[in-house]
Amino acid sequence: MSISELPFYHGSSISRLNGGFPNSHPFEIKFDKSLSMFRLIHTEKLEELLNKVYLSGSLVDGSISNESGDVYVSQLVNYLVNYSQINKNNSILEIGFGTGIILKELKNNGFVHLKGIEPGNHELLEGMDGIEIINGFFPHKKIKDKQDLIYHFAVWEHIFNPVEFIANQLNFLSTNGRIVFGVPNCEPYINEGDISVFLHEHFNYFTIQSILSVVNKAGGKLIDIRVIEGMLVGTIVNKDIKLDQFSEFDFKLFDENVFWEKVQLFLLKLNIFFIQYENKNDIAIYVPGRSINSLFLLGINNVRLVDDNSEMHGRFLPTLINQIESFEDLCINPPKTILIYSKTFGEKIKLKCINEKRLSQVKVVTLNDL
Repeated sequence: MSISELPFYHGSSISRLNGGFPNSHPFEIKFDKSLSMFRLIHTEKLEELLNKVYLSGSLVDGSISNESGDVYVSQLVNYLVNYSQINKNNSILEIGFGTGIILKELKNNGFVHLKGIEPGNHELLEGMDGIEIINGFFPHKKIKDKQDLIYHFAVWEHIFNPVEFIANQLNFLSTNGRIVFGVPNCEPYINEGDISVFLHEHFNYFTIQSILSVVNKAGGKLIDIRVIEGMLVGTIVNKDIKLDQFSEFDFKLFDENVFWEKVQLFLLKLNIFFIQYENKNDIAIYVPGRSINSLFLLGINNVRLVDDNSEMHGRFLPTLINQIESFEDLCINPPKTILIYSKTFGEKIKLKCINEKRLSQVKVVTLNDL
């Protein structure tokens, strides 16, 4: 099996015109054995589209800088402050700061030598006084000094050359400096053959194995990695740093052929679920951003769409015709079935739906139930 085209998802839009971008675009992916990772193949047309997306300041719904990213902020700040062993006089750089939410939290915690680099001109930048802001891509001529901490969350997956990206950062670290990163945890999706993780903005689909491969090739050393919500968060140092505590990391070896077999099986199960409903409006997809790839490949575009992120309500997703509803909308006009399309928060959302009296006659299904 192979995929040749997917919806061009850069966030929800106010109309079905997808913010002026194409509703779908060619999508070619390969498994890079040298990095143990699925990677999106680069084309000039895709680069042109992505540059327009980034320069417009687009933030995919669910990113850390969006409302639904609030669940990550305190945990990531806690990781930076406590695990990274930084002090308030350290020099700190954030790559791809979005709306600056993490930088502002560090500032509020008393850190004073803060700078951030970001290509987009995002709104909501109040509270950034005293933080050096650089508009552009890393590395940048305005960044010359060594940094005690360089961090980036939901950025590394967007970088065409992931090895060079980390190698450049290692060159900017002080003697005992550290890099902290956070990327989408693709491991459970890849292990289960779930293509919802594929996105035109993401060139890299990280697992623990692939992170180790990339860091090693960049000349660094991974000294910590953990899962925070649906994100792989870790710390990298230069390979010649001596540490008292260091352990190897376990990971599962990956079989590309098994992955594609699982993709076919998953789509088959999903299709069997949908063909039970002649009227697709009887189905509401909860967390629809995760569903658009599968729905596109199955030729389905008219299911109801529901999300808890209020920034998405009344808006549209590429290739799907219905506006995104709120949970309250769902309760006022219950469907026959709710399909919760989230592995990370699926059981939590299912419990929320089951406990709502107005949905007592509605069948609630998670992906694990298929």
